Amino acid sequence: MVLTAGFVKARLRATEAFQRLMAAAWVWAEKTVAQWATDVTTYDAKELAVTDAAQDLLKQRGKADARLVKLHDQTVLCLGMARAKYRRNPEILGWLKHLDSESTGRQDTLNDATAWLAAWKKLPQADQATVCTTTIADFTALLTEAETEFKALKDVETLSRKARSEFAHFVGEMWQDCVEWYMVALLVFPEETPEGVNLRATIPTATTEVASTDDSGSTTVPPIPGDDAPSGVTPR
Repeated sequence: MVLTAGFVKARLRATEAFQRLMAAAWVWAEKTVAQWATDVTTYDAKELAVTDAAQDLLKQRGKADARLVKLHDQTVLCLGMARAKYRRNPEILGWLKHLDSESTGRQDTLNDATAWLAAWKKLPQADQATVCTTTIADFTALLTEAETEFKALKDVETLSRKARSEFAHFVGEMWQDCVEWYMVALLVFPEETPEGVNLRATIPTATTEVASTDDSGSTTVPPIPGDDAPSGVTPR
């Protein structure tokens, strides 16, 4: 059984509605009717912020990866052509062999390209314009574009993580408020009263089981390091 943000949202809305309905008879000392209404509005805003940030992240990731893939391909091509050209020059071939173009990640792709560009500029001047099908200037421009898009991706990741963390923290606070409000409400409105019957019928208290993976085997909401989510609360 998992407590989800969606369940907390339903609990919050039901709590706000019941408290507003019964305001003339009783209002919880910890929070006014207006504050409950504000919480509902804030919940929606923070949830939307998470959704918008996730969409921005997907968009920027696509832009960055497109540039990085092109940069990686150019690095592999140029380094391969340089090694072939200097196959009979042990000195140059020796330090070219120490360069890497495996690309184990986004940052590694940039590192590989930066290392190759530095080596390219050390090749004999007469060979620099012909060693590859592209030029140093064009490769430098591509590297700069990739670095810019990668930095933008890191910035968007930070914003997305911040939105997720703030939302998770808010969900945890709302859950605690709803639980504490309900404990008092149960005392104020006994089970045998009409209000007590309505309370117990309208406030959701049973969480539902949430599958950890979808049909494809991937998690619905991947965990993000840095989320300040209270134990047991999964933002979605």
